[in-house]
Amino acid sequence: MIKYFKNSIKEIQKVTWPKKEHALNLTVITIIFTIVITLGLTLVDKVLNAGYQTLLDLSPSTITTDAPQIDINDLDIDFEPTTIGEEETPVEPEVSSEEVSEADSE
Repeated sequence: MIKYFKNSIKEIQKVTWPKKEHALNLTVITIIFTIVITLGLTLVDKVLNAGYQTLLDLSPSTITTDAPQIDINDLDIDFEPTTIGEEETPVEPEVSSEEVSEADSE
């Protein structure tokens, strides 16, 4: 492990670092390039978004109709809520006394 760090330090010492002015120029060029590309992509995004919005406005699904609105709270639906994960116990069907006497007589 120590050998690795010694070799890393030797390699770093071999590197020719740029002068301060050159590094500053490269930094400024990078910042300008980033700003130009960001503005270009923002412009492309705005144009595509405007075209998409135009297509949405022209589509028939956005045209309002005078169709009747249904309020789901007014619907008369009977249901029993169930809990997930709980087993339901089977309910025995109710048998009338007449059915029992008929079954016994057979």
